[in-house]
Amino acid sequence: MKYVQFPMPRAELNLCILGNSDVLREFAGLEERVIEGRGIRIHTVDTILAIKHCDVIFLSRESAFPEGAILTAIGEQSVLIVGETDGFVARGGTIGFYLEGNKVRFEISPTAAKERKLTIGSQLLRLARIVSEREQL
Repeated sequence: MKYVQFPMPRAELNLCILGNSDVLREFAGLEERVIEGRGIRIHTVDTILAIKHCDVIFLSRESAFPEGAILTAIGEQSVLIVGETDGFVARGGTIGFYLEGNKVRFEISPTAAKERKLTIGSQLLRLARIVSEREQL
């Protein structure tokens, strides 16, 4: 989140978790951090309507919500959408985690970021696998 710029940043960054409670525990420590003057609030989301207040959405593999429904609900809102399912970025997500051997890597879609008016820093882009084309849904 330090390397992603939002067009109209709020005082607090709302990070929403859809799915696995184990993921929620991993993110819980972030609430005590401040990034570029913004506090972080972690939320679990149990309705699609609730995602309208999110700045960052982490869609876990165990989420009850279909990816397509989330991406449709977000549309072109300035929301960073992060997922961990295979091909997530090719289907419209912004950042996706994947396994390469025994290492966790990530990929980024600059196109999805641009559509949502997000700017991803060059430091982060250099470390990522870039996905330039989107699958037809």
